[in-house]
Amino acid sequence: MLRVPKATDVSPPLMAEVGRVEEVVVEEGVVEEGADVSGDVREEGGGEVRKRKRRRSKASDDGISWEHGSGRTRVKRGERRGMRWMMVAGGLLFVGITILVVKVLSGGDDPVVVVKPLVQKQQEPLVAKDERRGDGELLAEMEPLCRRFLSTESVEELLTMVHDRERVEPLVRAYYEAEGGRIDPPGMATFNPATGLVHGDGFVWMSVSLENFEDRAIAFVDGPEGLKVDWESFVGWSEMSWADFKEERPKEGKQFRALVRSVDYYNFEFADEDRWRSFSLRSPDGEHTLYGYTERGSLVEEKLIAGETGEEWSAVLELRFPDGESKGNQVIIETMMMEGWVLLEEPKK
Repeated sequence: MLRVPKATDVSPPLMAEVGRVEEVVVEEGVVEEGADVSGDVREEGGGEVRKRKRRRSKASDDGISWEHGSGRTRVKRGERRGMRWMMVAGGLLFVGITILVVKVLSGGDDPVVVVKPLVQKQQEPLVAKDERRGDGELLAEMEPLCRRFLSTESVEELLTMVHDRERVEPLVRAYYEAEGGRIDPPGMATFNPATGLVHGDGFVWMSVSLENFEDRAIAFVDGPEGLKVDWESFVGWSEMSWADFKEERPKEGKQFRALVRSVDYYNFEFADEDRWRSFSLRSPDGEHTLYGYTERGSLVEEKLIAGETGEEWSAVLELRFPDGESKGNQVIIETMMMEGWVLLEEPKK
């Protein structure tokens, strides 16, 4: 029967609060650990059976949890901080070990060479090893000499600073003859820029920055009169200019300082690569290129291969054009006089 509710009656809720319901599974005679099984208990078939009771999950009270269903494991803040510090410490340790190894391999505080030398020939030193001066003393004498050498406009003054003056003087005068015996000095911007002093056998060299910002290698020979500049290697002196050589095409050998690199170019008179070995020859100023050839199995080829590094390297060569009507810019390498450009004495052919 229907009854009109009184004013004091409490109306039942029209909708029950919905929460996640977890079901506790109870097997006969077994109660899951931690399950809430409070409620009616009755005996059935000789075993104890408890009724299933529904209870709300805590997650329903707290709203959606970002931890569920993501498949990810949350790392605590302290653990993340510890992992970060471990990575930082490992990085610092690696840097420290690297610096230590580099320092050991470089021989302590010796300067690091970053410019490839153009002077590499191994020759007998003019000063005995036990009489050689230390780097500090050499550098103290080298800087003012270098500054004077790069700033003078006078051939006469230049000659007082060059190594082997008696032999080199006619070369110097002929070299500057086109300028009326005057020099257009390049000037020095920086002395010893981050390269230090490099020792060869019989000479030392270093890199300087000119006023036009070009880096150049300068070799010095230490002798009874003190340090002198190796003028020939600095200017890349050759017996004749590359332009005149290409125009006149002489059939007798001429001495050239060149930048050498092995190449595969065979054409015209030198098309037979089973007979010839080819090299690219570049002038010191980089404005001229020739292709030089020497016969395979020859002593010249053996010397050139010994100097080959896969990169451009310096050498003093004797070059000539082939007999008869030659084509292009292909020449014969008659002799490799030496590796490098520092010529301390006239080499034997």
